[in-house]
Amino acid sequence: MGQIVLGVMLGCKLTAKLAKLCDDEEGKGSLLEHWNDAQVHGTEIEADEDYTVIGAWVACSHGYDKNVPDLDKPIAFADLEKGKALKAARKAWDRFAKWADTQGIKLPPPQLYLAPTEVA
Repeated sequence: MGQIVLGVMLGCKLTAKLAKLCDDEEGKGSLLEHWNDAQVHGTEIEADEDYTVIGAWVACSHGYDKNVPDLDKPIAFADLEKGKALKAARKAWDRFAKWADTQGIKLPPPQLYLAPTEVA
């Protein structure tokens, strides 16, 4: 088991209505797993450590572990707002939201969250 750290995620709260995205029905894998498995390149959509939010990481401690800026040193929010990780997260979220809609799941507009995650 790795270390639990905080990170910045672009996404939405994982409500009871949206929980089926992470449910592994009958051992066939969750919708979220199927989505990420189908992505050849790009930013993954994940649930945070406590399954309270779902989205794409923008920055976190040990950021190299998730290919995003590292929060182990100071970083200006303006730099995050202009950075590649947020642009990639927005692009991944938009694609994911369109796909979720085809699965009968309507996602709200994304917001930035401070959320726990596990890193190596």
